Amino acid sequence: MATANPHSLLHSDVFILDTSVFIQAARSYYAFDLVPTFWTHLAKLFHKKLLISIDRVKKEIDRGKDELKKWASQFPDLFQKKRMTPTCCSPISG
Repeated sequence: MATANPHSLLHSDVFILDTSVFIQAARSYYAFDLVPTFWTHLAKLFHKKLLISIDRVKKEIDRGKDELKKWASQFPDLFQKKRMTPTCCSPISG
């Protein structure tokens, strides 16, 4: 039986990040001064268009007057304004 390559997802899918990914990371285990490589890696994935977010997330980030707001402002194309409808998933039945 063949097994799926877990790295193949990184080359074909786009992942949508919510507010908590950014805020929780910046305020705890992945703070800018503790793990700068986390933020560098995110930036690389944004530039490759493998990660995106939405404008509402940017608005929440902008409420803070901190390093996260400054960092996020470097990626204006990351925060999409159009609303996306997932086409990849089927509804979960209970």
